[in-house]
Amino acid sequence: MRANQDPDEVLVVLFKYHAEENELKTLEAGRPIFDDKEMCEIRAPGSKDVKVFPAHYFSRWVDDPLTGRQYRQTYAERFRHQYQQFKSQASQTKTGTPLEHAPFLSEGKRSEFRAQNIYTVEQLADIEGAELKNLGPGGREMKNAAMEYIAEGRNAAPNKQMMAELEALKARNAVQSRLS
Repeated sequence: MRANQDPDEVLVVLFKYHAEENELKTLEAGRPIFDDKEMCEIRAPGSKDVKVFPAHYFSRWVDDPLTGRQYRQTYAERFRHQYQQFKSQASQTKTGTPLEHAPFLSEGKRSEFRAQNIYTVEQLADIEGAELKNLGPGGREMKNAAMEYIAEGRNAAPNKQMMAELEALKARNAVQSRLS
């Protein structure tokens, strides 16, 4: 994991409805009655484990920077972005470079990584420990390739920004010369 990175950033978090039988309503109706419960599924990249929690249950204690006091945070609050996407029925997305844009990966490797809850190049680059071993032979090389891909992009960014600015200036000059 990169220095100063929030550990939650690498997690794959999905909110879903889970049908739970309402025993009281079932007894009253004489047939099974179910209520939808909002649930939070959490997966770590490279791990096959899926942790499931009620969305509005206690997740962790958080320090309030203004008062210095601690308050209870739910999973819905902790993963606010994904929860808002869930509530608006939008696709719950993960930020980063999708594996489809990694030229060093074959389609087979991309499928293997998705099966291991790895969806972005950044997640692949951040894998450590047991999860890295779960990638199997060549896992370390794939992680290193992801890290190199990210570094190359970071190094190329200023040049791409300068080229975009140059193209914008050329377009503006072309428009001005037509108006003159």
